[in-house]
Amino acid sequence: MNSRFTSFASIALFVVMLESCFLFPIGPDAVTVFSPSLEWVKSTKGIAIDINSLGYITSAGNTNEGSSLRSVVETFDAQGNLLISDISSSESGVIRDVVANYAGKGDFALLKDYPINGSRNYLTTFDYITTNPYTKYNTYTGLPDKEPYPWSYGTEALGPSIAKAQKLYAEEQFVNFVNKYHYYSSWVVGSFTDSFRPTIGNSSGYTIFDNACPTLGKADCFVLLQDKNRRPLSVRHQWGGPENDLAYDVASDTVTGNATIFLRAGTPFPITSATQSLVNVQTGYNIVRLDTNGLLTETFPVSLQATGELTDTQIALGKGGAVYILARDNVKKQYFLAKVSRSGTQWIRYFPTAVADYDNYVPLNRTPRMGLTTDSKDCAYITGQFHGTVDLHGASLSSESLQALVAKYSPSGSCLGALAMGSGMGVTVRLSPQEDALYVNGWAAGSIMGTSIPSQDMPRQGILRPGAFLVKLKLTK
Repeated sequence: MNSRFTSFASIALFVVMLESCFLFPIGPDAVTVFSPSLEWVKSTKGIAIDINSLGYITSAGNTNEGSSLRSVVETFDAQGNLLISDISSSESGVIRDVVANYAGKGDFALLKDYPINGSRNYLTTFDYITTNPYTKYNTYTGLPDKEPYPWSYGTEALGPSIAKAQKLYAEEQFVNFVNKYHYYSSWVVGSFTDSFRPTIGNSSGYTIFDNACPTLGKADCFVLLQDKNRRPLSVRHQWGGPENDLAYDVASDTVTGNATIFLRAGTPFPITSATQSLVNVQTGYNIVRLDTNGLLTETFPVSLQATGELTDTQIALGKGGAVYILARDNVKKQYFLAKVSRSGTQWIRYFPTAVADYDNYVPLNRTPRMGLTTDSKDCAYITGQFHGTVDLHGASLSSESLQALVAKYSPSGSCLGALAMGSGMGVTVRLSPQEDALYVNGWAAGSIMGTSIPSQDMPRQGILRPGAFLVKLKLTK
C-alpha cells in the first residue's frame, strides 16, 4: 500500500477516535463548555425580558416615580443602547411576563397582575384577558398596595403564562417600524376558579365578551390563542374535572407556532385531537401539544419525583420533542430542572436549598425566582441566586453572601459551567437569535459583574426599591 495513503488513513482514523472518544467533540452539533465573558451591564426597571428575531431586547418592569405604580417597558439593541422607554400614563399592574412577538423595535406583549379591585390578569397590547379576582390558583394572591414596597414578585404563581405563536406576516414588513403595534398571536394558559370570562379588545375599541366559563371542579385550566387577524379573536379551551386541574406554563415552536403546555390533572379529563377523537389526559403531570387551530397533536404523562402542586414553573423546548421543566418542589422545598419526552423522564437535577431559598434567605424583600431557556443544541441555561457553597451537578459555586448565578446544562444533564454574577438575584435568561450571547435580567443588591446598580425610584412605605440589571454575556461557539 502507498505509504502516503497509509499516513492519511492513520490521521483520519485518529481524528475519528478523537471526535468520538475524547472531551472535544467536532462538528456543528458539538456542545461547548460554558465560559462566558462580559460584554456590558445596564440598569433597568424590571426583571422580565424577551428578545425578538432582530435581536432587540425588551425588558419590562415597574416604576413608582410620583405617587402611583406604573409599568415600564424598555427596549435595548445588541450594543446595549436604550432605544425606547415607555412608561404607562396611569397606574398599572405588576409585570409578570413579556413576549417580544414582532420584528420591530417597539413591539411586545405583556402579562400583568393588575393591582386594583382584587387584582386580575392583563394581557396587552390592545388585546387582554381578565379573570375573576385572584384565588390560590391564580397568579397573585395579595394586593401589592397592602404590602411594604417592594412586594413579592409572585413566586407562588401557577399561571397564567404567555408564549409567542406563529407570526402572521413576513418580518420584513415591520423592520422599519418604531413604536407601532402590529398583528401578532400569543398563547395564554392558566388556571381559574369560580368563573372565567376573557375580554378581548383592540386599538379601535372593538371588544368581544366571550361566554363565561363556569368551573368544572375546584380549579380548571384555560387555554387562549390571542390572534387579532382571526374571527373569532380567540381559540379558547377549558379543561378540567372534579378536582384541581392546573395549567402551569406554555411554550411555542418558533416554526409552526404550535403550543406545548405543562399541566397537572387532578383526575383524567378529555381533549379533542386533530382526528376529532377524544384523548384522556392522565391524572398527574402531563405535556399537551396543540396546533394553531387548537387541536391536540400529542399528549403524554410526565413522571417526576415531586408530588402535588409545583410553583414558579417554567418550560422550554428541546430537540426531538423533549421538554425542559424548571420548577419548585413544594414538598422538598427545592427547585429542580428536568428533561422529559414521550419516551419518559430522561433526567432530573435537584438544586440545593441554598439555590433560590425563599424560606430561609429572602433578601431585598423580594421572593427568589429562577429563569430558563434552551438553545438549538439541546442545552439548557438557568439563572437564579445562591448563598454558601452549592453543587450544581458538575460545577460548584461558593459565596458568603447572596449572588446571582447563571449556568449551562448539557443534553444529558451535566453542568457545563456556572458563573457567579455579583450581589443580586437572576430572574430571566434569554439567548440572542444567533446564540452567540446570553442575556440575564434580575434584581441587584449592589454590584453586578463589577458594575454598581443604583436603587430605583422614590422609597415607598420607607423601603427603597432595589435596582434591576440587564447583563449581556458573550458565549464561546
